[in-house]
Amino acid sequence: MHIEIFQASNTQWYWHKRNVGKVTCDSEEFPSKQHAVRAAKADVTQTIKPYRKNMQSGPVKFTESIDRAKKCFVLRWG
Repeated sequence: MHIEIFQASNTQWYWHKRNVGKVTCDSEEFPSKQHAVRAAKADVTQTIKPYRKNMQSGPVKFTESIDRAKKCFVLRWG
């Protein structure tokens, strides 16, 4: 599973989660990429929080890359 962050033709930024090639969650629009990234990270953190038994393992680690074929940024976590 990963999140794709992209800019639409209306210059607003959006993100959506992909799992096994299908979009499973969409976001509202954001005025900047930084706002979209922050919201996506907060969503992931809050979603997986109940499943993390040992919260002392530290915060969720995110990596960001570029998918040039889809023209978006890809956010992954571990």
